[in-house]
Amino acid sequence: MRAYGSSKLYVWCLMRQFDARLKADGVGNVTVNTVEPGSAVTGLQRESLRKSPFMLPLVILWMPFMRTAAHGALTSVLMASSPNVEGVSGQFWGNRKPKRINRK
Repeated sequence: MRAYGSSKLYVWCLMRQFDARLKADGVGNVTVNTVEPGSAVTGLQRESLRKSPFMLPLVILWMPFMRTAAHGALTSVLMASSPNVEGVSGQFWGNRKPKRINRK
């Protein structure tokens, strides 16, 4: 889990760097944000279980709390298509709203 958290933080830092560089270069028609789908039921679980079958009990317990793949995609669709977020850049989004990221 530590690697997962570190990779998420790295993606957020990279996004912030892209945003800062675009602004410094005067590029105003490109936005850069990070989007998290949340825990969604996708083929990723099947692939993970093939490699780590011991995770099956955890996946079964977690399933009631997971979103559908379509629900997980809603924030990405919002960011790509909604005029309400036009010009919004340099933010971390999840569940269709900006979120704070824990830098620990």
